[in-house]
Amino acid sequence: MAVTVTAIVLIFHYIRKSKAEELLLTFSLSLILSGALGNLMDRIRFGEVIDFLDVYIGSYHWPAFNIADSAISVGAVLLLVELVRRGKERDMDFKGPRM
Repeated sequence: MAVTVTAIVLIFHYIRKSKAEELLLTFSLSLILSGALGNLMDRIRFGEVIDFLDVYIGSYHWPAFNIADSAISVGAVLLLVELVRRGKERDMDFKGPRM
């Protein structure tokens, strides 16, 4: 739980420091934050995270998960997209436009 609380504090700090025009960054961090808070609430209330979505495709079984896990996963993917996009923008600024 200490790692989760530390992550929540850091994410909240990054959200507060982000600029208003950084919508994708703020949205992705908010999804990760909300998922972490949801899982922390489960740990406090039940002593463990309750996974209730269980998906089967034919005989293949996807690992069980919950809504908080989904929010963290979607937020992480969006954060990765934003960081890659920013890296490309910085690369363009540094090298100048390619002809």
